[in-house]
Amino acid sequence: ILGGAYSQPADVWSLGVLLFELLTLSRPFEADSYGKLAVKICNGDYDVEALDAAQHPAELKALVTGDAMLALQPHARTTLPQLVVFLRELLAPILQGRNGGGGECGECGGGDGEGDGGHGGGVHGADGDGDGDDGDDVSDGNGDDR
Repeated sequence: ILGGAYSQPADVWSLGVLLFELLTLSRPFEADSYGKLAVKICNGDYDVEALDAAQHPAELKALVTGDAMLALQPHARTTLPQLVVFLRELLAPILQGRNGGGGECGECGGGDGEGDGGHGGGVHGADGDGDGDDGDDVSDGNGDDR
């Protein structure tokens, strides 16, 4: 809209718009014409009420504000490295809880993928046995057991 050079902050802003939609199930900027929409975007006039009403952690919602990913000035936006660090910190307790803190998956009891028959890397097969496939694991007698 502003006609500036494209750079990484534009990606952060776009990702902020997508995250806003995921958190609120609504668009951050809405108007009844393209002209009015452009004015709202240029002014950073996002739907604060929708964001406030979203039932998600305040830390996550804070990412999609004018102080972070939706900052009007590109230099003021959260950077991608900052976003990665923030998300790792936010998700660490959740991931540790799922993995039981000891390398095992809290959902299936599978191992850490270090030669123990586990699913490795946290990837489950759809059949729940941790072998990465989604088959029924019936042997056909030829030794490849799929």
